[in-house]
Amino acid sequence: MYYKGCESNMIENISQWLLIVIIGITITVVFQRFILFTALVSSNSMEPTLASGDRVLMQRICRSQHVKRQDIIAFYSREYKMVMIKRAIGIPGDSVTIQKNGVLYINGKKLIEDYVYSSNGLSQTFNVPRNQLLLLGDNRKYSSDSRFWEQPFIADRDLLGKAVFLVYPFRRMRYFGNNRKK
Repeated sequence: MYYKGCESNMIENISQWLLIVIIGITITVVFQRFILFTALVSSNSMEPTLASGDRVLMQRICRSQHVKRQDIIAFYSREYKMVMIKRAIGIPGDSVTIQKNGVLYINGKKLIEDYVYSSNGLSQTFNVPRNQLLLLGDNRKYSSDSRFWEQPFIADRDLLGKAVFLVYPFRRMRYFGNNRKK
């Protein structure tokens, strides 16, 4: 009789632990699918802000209306068939002019970009359509971005998230809540 009682308690304990593990896994999956995820930086196009190999905590987004100018964005590139990370420069309705010296004008107003590493001397103008974004790397000289893509704008359906926190490497951890300049 004593043995059966111990067996019953053991099965009950295992069942409780199994339930806790299943709930934990479910919460983790839901959290990563709908709230936050990490993205790996795969190039040096965002230097000096982000370097190849950095890991960034991203907040899930699905619409360009949730993006502010100068947010750092993760998206799926249909052209390159990979996840990329760039900075949102043009939001829906913007007219973006890039001068040869690298200075940007948004709707006729100069954009201050103290995060830009280098420029490549191109002069272009873009009119950002509804529900799309114009994205550029901070290391403009070495960035494959909207200036060079077949389709220069990224549609809402390809947006994945915006940067919240640089989580790795630990020595460079930082919060991106104030990555936008006025």
